[in-house]
Amino acid sequence: MIKAIIKGYRLNRIANVLEKCSQTALDFASITKTSEKRQAAEDKLFELVLTDEQTGEVLFSHGGNRKTLEALFSTLMRTGAGQRVKGVHVATAALAYPYSLDFLLSYFDGENFKYEDYDTSNSNALVIYTIIKWFKMGGGRPVNVRELTDY
Repeated sequence: MIKAIIKGYRLNRIANVLEKCSQTALDFASITKTSEKRQAAEDKLFELVLTDEQTGEVLFSHGGNRKTLEALFSTLMRTGAGQRVKGVHVATAALAYPYSLDFLLSYFDGENFKYEDYDTSNSNALVIYTIIKWFKMGGGRPVNVRELTDY
């Protein structure tokens, strides 16, 4: 229980930094400083995922590593998961919990998501919609596309 509280606290701190870094900087010095803060926050997130027993096991079972996390996080941010749902920053939290990480890695091809015979755009949209809806419903159980969507 205490580990979960500490993990949640750390995730929230990381998410707060990432959200602040998403705001547009107006000068070169600000852009550089923001980039360094963003990288430090991402490093903390990836380290948290890699050192957590459950998420580490999920990651390695899919043949993943730190580079996989970096690419996955980038894809999550690029495709719309960089938002808060019920106080949780989806892109950050999705990596940090075993059920969501397993779901995402099951459909991740290293650059985008691939769901059944859907094209890239629709696959990305469906996976992001599903993970956002999962967080809206409180998470805590395996993610299932067919349960959470009409697909």
